[in-house]
Amino acid sequence: MYGLQSQSTLSSKTSLNSLILFEILIVGFANIPVLLVAKALNTTNAKYLIAGYNTMSDLDREKIDVKRLVSSTKTFLYLLATVPFLAFVVLITASRLEIAVGGYCLVVIVLICWFFVFTKRAGLR
Repeated sequence: MYGLQSQSTLSSKTSLNSLILFEILIVGFANIPVLLVAKALNTTNAKYLIAGYNTMSDLDREKIDVKRLVSSTKTFLYLLATVPFLAFVVLITASRLEIAVGGYCLVVIVLICWFFVFTKRAGLR
């Protein structure tokens, strides 16, 4: 009887590890489009890709330092794709899925708030 219980426990641990790996892969793949946009963003296509900047008149765009705006937006997008993902990986391996998802969302919210405050203080919006 003891041997059967041991096999059952081992099988459930393997299933749990596979599920955790699957969830990590899903969250990782979801960040790929963000990384691609960050990589492709430049001063030429900023007027199409950066929200707010794309709706400005040409006169208002001349007031904005587009190189700084693109640089800070790229930094934000790289951070948005990596930091929450790393937090998710740490939290899901250390605790439950619900805590990992909550931590992921919290980190995303903090990064978005930081970006809004940073761009306002830097005069980029």
